[in-house]
Amino acid sequence: MVLDKYTIIEAERSRVFYNWFQCFSPDDVEREFKDCGFAIERYYSDVAGTPFSSHNREFAVVAKKIADTEQAIRWTAYSHR
Repeated sequence: MVLDKYTIIEAERSRVFYNWFQCFSPDDVEREFKDCGFAIERYYSDVAGTPFSSHNREFAVVAKKIADTEQAIRWTAYSHR
């Protein structure tokens, strides 16, 4: 887990925002998707379709629902190595 915290200070008030991110490796993503009925078709280094490199901290996947092979989704995950 990674916390991304922002504090916004204005004249009348202060606000704090917490963004929690869960990090996945490609193997973790494949397991999660499989458990939800999806199959990974391809890995990319980004959502623009750059060929996958395990040296990148960020990656994207194309997956299809196993029961419905016409439905593809894109999802970005972060991997900390």
